[in-house]
Amino acid sequence: MLAASVARGSEPDAAMVVVHAPAALLDLRRADDDGTVPNATINGEAITDTALHRLLCDTRIEISFDTPDGRTIGVGRATRNPPAPIRRRVRGRDGGRCRWAGCGRPIRHIHHMIHWTRGGPADACNLFGVCWHHHHLLHEGGWDASGDADSEVIFTSPHGRTLRSRAGPLAA
Repeated sequence: MLAASVARGSEPDAAMVVVHAPAALLDLRRADDDGTVPNATINGEAITDTALHRLLCDTRIEISFDTPDGRTIGVGRATRNPPAPIRRRVRGRDGGRCRWAGCGRPIRHIHHMIHWTRGGPADACNLFGVCWHHHHLLHEGGWDASGDADSEVIFTSPHGRTLRSRAGPLAA
């Protein structure tokens, strides 16, 4: 399914369209007999290929490729710092709030569950948002995080106590 949403861009007069699509649907030349792009929607409403082209004509576009189970493909090990599209995906998935169970403070850092220097990728499934305090606990406080950030993160204290945090649903 190709889903687009309009996000506020850095330019006041230009919107950004964020498109999440399987690679097979990115060929915009492929349209059904009625002119709609297969599974192309904005806020759940089907749109035609010409409408999609018009929207994309004067906007900044960001394309995120998704696996069949809805995971956004990241940059793997190409860079330690996740690029802006992955950071936005993580912040959106985490609701802009610290992922630590019960915290709710605003995200201040994007943390690698498996650190990049230890082979961890800069992909959304390995990244989650935390506030300054909990980021400090993960680096200097002896706490560890494991799991899959797209579903559940398990925080383990230096004494073996565990806390669990599940990701909220992603908006289309």
